[in-house]
Amino acid sequence: MPKNKLLNAFLLLTSLLFYFILNSSFFPILISVVTWDFLLGLLIFKYPNSRRTILFISICLNLSTLFFFKYAQFIALNILKILNKMINIDLFIEFQEEITAIDWMLPLGISFFIFQSMSYTIDVYRGTIQPSRSWFDYCLYVSFFPQLVAGPIVKAKDFLPQIYERLSWVQVPLFSAFSWIALGFFKKAVLADRLAEIVDFAYSNPNALDWSFGFISVLAYSFQIFLDFSGYSDIAIGIALLFGFRLPKNFNLPYLSNSFSEFWNRWHISLSSWLKDYLYISLGGNRVGALLTYRNLLLVMLLGGLWHGANWNFVIWGGSHGFLLALERFFFDRIKLRPFQAMNDFWNQVLQLMIYKLFPTLFVFSVTSILWVFFRSPNLSIALDMINRILTLQSGINLPYAMLSSFFFVFLCLSVGHIAGKCKIHPEFWENTPFQFRHALVFSTIAILITLLSKPGKPFIYFVF
Repeated sequence: MPKNKLLNAFLLLTSLLFYFILNSSFFPILISVVTWDFLLGLLIFKYPNSRRTILFISICLNLSTLFFFKYAQFIALNILKILNKMINIDLFIEFQEEITAIDWMLPLGISFFIFQSMSYTIDVYRGTIQPSRSWFDYCLYVSFFPQLVAGPIVKAKDFLPQIYERLSWVQVPLFSAFSWIALGFFKKAVLADRLAEIVDFAYSNPNALDWSFGFISVLAYSFQIFLDFSGYSDIAIGIALLFGFRLPKNFNLPYLSNSFSEFWNRWHISLSSWLKDYLYISLGGNRVGALLTYRNLLLVMLLGGLWHGANWNFVIWGGSHGFLLALERFFFDRIKLRPFQAMNDFWNQVLQLMIYKLFPTLFVFSVTSILWVFFRSPNLSIALDMINRILTLQSGINLPYAMLSSFFFVFLCLSVGHIAGKCKIHPEFWENTPFQFRHALVFSTIAILITLLSKPGKPFIYFVF
């Protein structure tokens, strides 16, 4: 236990210093969130008759903080636009210009650490966990540096027990930890940043693209955001494992999903799980009848879209996914698909594969990719222009050969990775490999990736959320 306490103190200081260096102006916000939820968690447990009121205070404090920094400017601008159209007074226009001119700073990782801290007080309220008795332990849970700024979002019931009983230095699977880190750096530095060149060029010239360039850029962003975000999650998982902590897996081959509900069980799993456990179930889930279930799906995904930022594009992106989930639930509740019968077993298997696997997977991926256009575009106009140029086959700037080569290189790597992910590799494969070879392979890979990262690269996409 003394060794754990010493390491916990080191990790806490490192985590707080990490956030202070990156975002010193908003360091007090992080400390405030930690402090009030720690105290309110104790009060919920101590005064069970008042626990609902205390939880309400916690939720109000957290959401009002998130609202002020992330949504106040967006809502104020839209209210002024509506008032200006209704009354048409120059004063409203001046207010709009002044608010737009404000450089509205956003605390780094605020969406992640607020949701993580909120889950703690909700779990204490539900009786799922006992409140932490140590402010320092709770602060380490909220501020743990590998996942502080971009997840995965960790639940207190999974993390807090590891503070006291976790893997010792001898038990840490170094090969596994460094493999996660190497994979994450490879996804980011070698693959995602290659695609970023295509995507950034396309979205900086949306009205001049050839439809084929636009089509490739849509696919490129689908791959980029997966590789970029899952790459960060992999790095966070690996670094946490080096210190004896196991973080949840955040992605599970999402583009192989056969349905939109399956996609959200595979994509950003920690956020999907949070929305399900603390919002969808609280609204009644699927236990409240068909119509209210559809409402819950739509509302949860709308809020999931807004979680990413105050922008109409995120509203459309989240709302569209909510509508698709509700529509999917409507049809699955009423239509029972029957197996097709062919002339022989071989063709029967081919038909089953195409109808129940290939076609649904391609459909889900295609629709998801189109919706990513709204996610990536700086405004609604550019998103609609991009989609319009592709659908109407408009001519324009063609994709440079170098960028096309980069795209197919990444596509090949992704295909191999997904095939490997679907294959079941027996554990003895690596166990029988010489220890020195395994670690030499991982460390040499990391060395190569660090060399690649020495040149300026793109920031992780989810750092802005």
